[in-house]
Amino acid sequence: MTNFLTFLEGLIITSEKAAQISRIIRLAYLTADGANPIATENKDLWESHSSSTDFKTLADVLCQSVIDTDLQHLFPEIRRIRGEENGTFQSDDSSNVRVQINSEKEATARMLAKALPDNSETVSKLSSIIHSRLDVPDSVRAELEHCKGSLNLADISIWIDPIDSTKEYVTCKETVADGGICYKGLPCVTVLIGAYNKDGLPVAGVVSRPFGGMADKQKADSKSRWENEIYWAYRSPETGLGYASSTCKHTSTSREKLKIATSAGEHMSFLVENPNYQLISPKGAGNKILAVVNGLADLYIVTIESNVVHRWDTCAGHAILKMAGGGIVSYKDTLDALTSYQGDLASFPFSKYEIDYRGGEEPLKDGIVAYSQPEHIVRLFSDLLVYLKLRTP
Repeated sequence: MTNFLTFLEGLIITSEKAAQISRIIRLAYLTADGANPIATENKDLWESHSSSTDFKTLADVLCQSVIDTDLQHLFPEIRRIRGEENGTFQSDDSSNVRVQINSEKEATARMLAKALPDNSETVSKLSSIIHSRLDVPDSVRAELEHCKGSLNLADISIWIDPIDSTKEYVTCKETVADGGICYKGLPCVTVLIGAYNKDGLPVAGVVSRPFGGMADKQKADSKSRWENEIYWAYRSPETGLGYASSTCKHTSTSREKLKIATSAGEHMSFLVENPNYQLISPKGAGNKILAVVNGLADLYIVTIESNVVHRWDTCAGHAILKMAGGGIVSYKDTLDALTSYQGDLASFPFSKYEIDYRGGEEPLKDGIVAYSQPEHIVRLFSDLLVYLKLRTP
C-alpha cells in the first residue's frame, strides 16, 4: 500500500517537470517578431471530425514520455499508464524519431538532437531538466500534509494528456481573458494527469497550467511571468475522504442564467436558443473543467452533436470535481436513463452514469456533462426533459 501523500507528491512533481519542458520548448521557438515555428506535425484525426485542426508537438510527445518514465520509476506497481501520444515525432528532415527517455543524460541528449537538429542549447536544457530531481513547491507541500489514507497501486491506472489545447500552445500570439476565465492563449494550455481505480472511478487528479502567470497578460511573448499553477485533489471511493488544493476554489454559485462552457462549434438548439443559459467557449477541455471547478462556469457540456473529448481530457479534472461533490457523466446515458425515470430529479443517481475510465482511446462520442454542484446538473436535465416534452414544466 502507498499513502496518498506520497502518490500525489509524485504526480505533482512529474506535472511540474512537464510544465518546465513545455516552457523551454515554447521559448526556444518563439522569435522576437512574434513568429512561432514550433516543430509540429498534424495528428491523425478521427474520420468523423476530419475538419478539425489538431497538432502534435515535440512538447506533447516528450512530456508524455517523461511523465510515463518518471511515474513508472516512482511507482513500479502501477497497473497501467496511457496517454494521448504514441511516442514518435517527425523531425524537420521528415524522419521519425522515437522519443524515449534513457537512463543516462547523454543518451537522452543524443535522442533529442535528432528531433531538434541545430538547437544544441535547447537540447542541453531539456536533457538537464529531464534528468533532474525536482521537489514539490513549499506551498504545495504544506497542503499535502492534509492527505490521509492509502491506496493499492496495483489497482491504479493513469491517463495523461501532456499538452491539452495544443493549438493554443502552437499558434497563440495573445491572451484573451475575462472574468477570471482564459478564452484564448497560452493560459488555456494544461498538463493533465488523472488516476483511476480498478472499477474505473477517478481517485486523484493533477491539472497544471504551465503559463498560468500570463492570465492577465496580452502578449504571448511576455515570458517573464510564465509560471506554473497547480490544481490537485484526491478522493477515496471506498471511504469518501479526500482533499483538494486551495487553488481549487469550489465556489458555490447561484446565477439567474446557467453559465455553460461548450465547444465553439456547439449547435444543439436546446443550448443555443435557451434564454436561461449563457454559453461560453474557452479553449481546451482541461481549461473548461477548471472553470467549473472554480465556479467560473456552472457546467461544461459536450453533446453528441459537437466535438468529442477523450478519457485523457477528463480524468484529472473529474477527480477534482468529485472532491467538490460533482463529477462528469455521460450525456447520452444520463438522458436515456432519465426518459423513464419518474421520481424527483434531485434524487436521481447521476453518479451511476459517470465516465468509466477503464475504456480505451476512442472518443467519448456519447458526450459529457461536467458539474461541481448537483443542483446545476439537475436544472440542466430538468430543462432538457421539458424541452423534449418528456416532462411538464
